[in-house]
Amino acid sequence: MPSYELFYFNARGRGEVARMCFHFAGVPFKDSRIAHEEWRSVKGDTSKFPYGQMPSLLIDGKPLTESHAINRFVARVTNLDGGSDPVETAFLDQAYEVFRCFVDETYTFYITALGYAQGDKDQLYKEQFVPAVQKHFPKIIGLLKPNGFFGNKGPSYVDFYVAGYMESFLKQGFAEVNKFPPLVKHLTDVRNIPQLQEYLKNRPDTIS
Repeated sequence: MPSYELFYFNARGRGEVARMCFHFAGVPFKDSRIAHEEWRSVKGDTSKFPYGQMPSLLIDGKPLTESHAINRFVARVTNLDGGSDPVETAFLDQAYEVFRCFVDETYTFYITALGYAQGDKDQLYKEQFVPAVQKHFPKIIGLLKPNGFFGNKGPSYVDFYVAGYMESFLKQGFAEVNKFPPLVKHLTDVRNIPQLQEYLKNRPDTIS
């Protein structure tokens, strides 16, 4: 089995889908969390960060970057991408991309709310976040299977992707998401997955 080392900040953010996939499947990996104050001094190491960004996943020492590429790769090696069924894989990808459209549409609001950009958070919430939630969440809910997850076979990397954002939204008090109980319940269902209990109990408690 290849060796894996994931580099990301000490936050959930764009590194958490891969972490949860590894933990769910019991695949060993090194979870290297970089403090924000340390990042400036190490980002020039092209052997780990060839494009000066995180997350970065070392696969037998070779870096793979871009969070969505990492998510799909880790989902593949942990059998959380639909496995050998190409149709299941395709529909999971579709669900991932539908939610990703929502994330992209609300990016300005989200980074402002987290304090990474300047702007009127309240105005952006009303004018960008709320309309996007109302537009996209019904479609996302429609992609949930009768088992409560996005895949016919149970939890997948898509569930970890959606639940991660829902957790952040609820922690920050973005009340609009509470109008969509199936996605709130979905977060609870993901939190209750037996294979994740030890990790969820011990991981750092962060806003995002």
